[in-house]
Amino acid sequence: MAEAVLGFVLCWSGNESMSFFWLLIPAPFAPTSKATPHSIGEAHDLVGWAITVIAAVHAAAALLHHYVLRDEVFKRVLPGKPGGT
Repeated sequence: MAEAVLGFVLCWSGNESMSFFWLLIPAPFAPTSKATPHSIGEAHDLVGWAITVIAAVHAAAALLHHYVLRDEVFKRVLPGKPGGT
């Protein structure tokens, strides 16, 4: 959610309109200084990388449980498998 909000604010801080599917959303506030979009862009990048790292660690943990620990954690989340949902 934060990544999407930062993306909208990043475009709007440069006084750009935002196209969301078929809707054109104009910038709701006046243009800002050049430092503001830069700061918002850095926050947007940071949140994006945080999401990527969390997803990679989560996937690595799932593979660790399946191949190294050989417990039933990975199988429990698979649909249609014994012990799955």
